[in-house]
Amino acid sequence: MQAGTKVEHKIDEDEDTGPVDGPTFVKKPQNLTALDGESAKIEFKVKCDTMPAIKFLKGKKEIKANNKVNVQTTPSVINL
Repeated sequence: MQAGTKVEHKIDEDEDTGPVDGPTFVKKPQNLTALDGESAKIEFKVKCDTMPAIKFLKGKKEIKANNKVNVQTTPSVINL
């Protein structure tokens, strides 16, 4: 990203949280705006019997952990 690039994360309030038997949000991610170079943390909690595979996408490209991006998961808390 170029210096001064604005990064936004928005949640669609009508977003489907999955099938009734599947994972459900206990704490939904919040809208987030950060400038390039600023730290940002997206956290949410899910309730599920089995932890599903979690992927973060920017457009169609997957965001993977690296020296600038830290992805943490516990049995019910996911941080990006």
